[in-house]
Amino acid sequence: MPIAEEHGYGNLSSISAVYSFTRRVVEGDGTGKEVEVEVIVVYNSPMEAILTFHSTAVLNIISYSHAYSLYPRVTFENRLMLLLLPDRRIRPAVKEKYKDRGYTLLRHVPMLLPTLTGDGTGDVVARQRARDRSVARCFLAGLRWIGDRHSWVLPLRADGAALLPPSHGECGATVSRDPCAVTTWEVVVEGALERRIRAETLEPLGFGQSYIVTDPQLQSAMSLIHELYVDVPWLAHGATQYCHEEFMCWCKRMLEDEWMWETWYSAGSAQS
Repeated sequence: MPIAEEHGYGNLSSISAVYSFTRRVVEGDGTGKEVEVEVIVVYNSPMEAILTFHSTAVLNIISYSHAYSLYPRVTFENRLMLLLLPDRRIRPAVKEKYKDRGYTLLRHVPMLLPTLTGDGTGDVVARQRARDRSVARCFLAGLRWIGDRHSWVLPLRADGAALLPPSHGECGATVSRDPCAVTTWEVVVEGALERRIRAETLEPLGFGQSYIVTDPQLQSAMSLIHELYVDVPWLAHGATQYCHEEFMCWCKRMLEDEWMWETWYSAGSAQS
């Protein structure tokens, strides 16, 4: 069934089609049930579609080499989900589904109120304010990167898989082949306490793939690499992978202050 609207994805312009596959599975006790898998086809990057979904609870990704959670603490520990789209764009059935799964839906980020001190009569309020502050810090406005200190990243085992090993660019940085590795987005404030995600999809000529690059510095780096290795004929190497490797080197330099790059994307991390 290739019509996205019929699956509830009609509001997501990044999705081309949705195909459902069902199969009857027999349990150990002999009972059977129907299971369904949805394969979503996108126009550009899968990350573009993921970052336009309804809430933070679904911003979890598994690539061929890593598993990612962009808002892990609130999703798995607090069982909270912040709505990222206006109510008119979220079907009531979606909200009910996640409520049934034990999630509390947030439309607004809690206010950062000062800590209470006194004779102890405000202990309950103080604890609530402390919880609110902890949740609010998970949704601070600004730029984010998929491998930053706010995310959970789990390198996956690839025993027996015929994968190309990570390569190294001229800067000596480990070059991940994971297409999710350099995803950057911006959390923007809308209204008083609501949040939205802004993500820009770029597919520059000569790079061979699309990227979610919202950081202006990384966008400038991409433009420079394009100018050096694509626009200037006598400097161009003519290899798509070369542009990607150079861009990954830039990303490593600019994101290494997070102390996460070599942790998540070290050579052979997906093989160990």
